[in-house]
Amino acid sequence: IDETQFKSLQALRDKTMEEMPYLKIINGIDPLLFNGRALIFNRATPPHLDDRDPRVGWAALVILGTFKTGWLYLQRLNLRLRYTPGEVVWIRGAILEHCVLEWDDGQRICVAHFTHNSVFNYFNLCCKTQKTNVDRVCSVI
Repeated sequence: IDETQFKSLQALRDKTMEEMPYLKIINGIDPLLFNGRALIFNRATPPHLDDRDPRVGWAALVILGTFKTGWLYLQRLNLRLRYTPGEVVWIRGAILEHCVLEWDDGQRICVAHFTHNSVFNYFNLCCKTQKTNVDRVCSVI
């Protein structure tokens, strides 16, 4: 959804493999560009910001399970997004406070995909994204 961030994540992966060759093996098995994953089972979350993610970076939330009804709530926008098995939600969670509301019966699983600022910082790179004043945002990080 964001070609500029895609290129930033590709550059980060190339740099990590150059400096840490064992990552070539891991990337051969798991080719996704995001290097962080969180498996979240049956948990509602209170309103929060993902403050370890780049302020303008995207994260992907993949929803799985056996439940039928669930919602991701964005209070600032007064918006409830459907959050049911098979959905993928892209969010800039560092700037948009969000929470996962209760769901009906059944198992709820979320696989959150992200890359934290600390990884970009360690390799002296910046997560750039489209339609953003990247220089201003990256200098704040």
